[in-house]
Amino acid sequence: MSVGVNYAALDSERQRQEDLLRELRELEKEMTSPPFDKTQLPQLASNVGTLTGNVGSCWDYVDQLASLAQIHLKSAAEYHQFFHEANELESKMERQLAIAKDRQELNPGRLIYKETSRLANEIRVRYVGSWSCFPSLNNRFAHKSCF
Repeated sequence: MSVGVNYAALDSERQRQEDLLRELRELEKEMTSPPFDKTQLPQLASNVGTLTGNVGSCWDYVDQLASLAQIHLKSAAEYHQFFHEANELESKMERQLAIAKDRQELNPGRLIYKETSRLANEIRVRYVGSWSCFPSLNNRFAHKSCF
């Protein structure tokens, strides 16, 4: 089975599952009917074995899809966290800039070196911390197929 998913693949898988279910119901009906011919038992056992294998492979496919969904959700959460922190940092910088402009207008001769240095250090720490996870996120999405 392939792991890539699109509508046609999902529809064909649904059709295959419906066919398997129909076959199982027919098999159940035959086995519970009173005039059940015992000579059909080996052929029916073969059908049950085949259907059991098919159901097992379908569960493996569902497990693969669930794993992919978890990977995509985790990566999406990391991307959202990165951009959320970037937006927070941008708004904090705008507030600090407004405060610095107000203070400089009140005291035009005095430069606010301490605040500027503190803001630069905070930007550096947040930027480097956020940026360090970005290449791994980019690589993860570049190597995984999306739904």
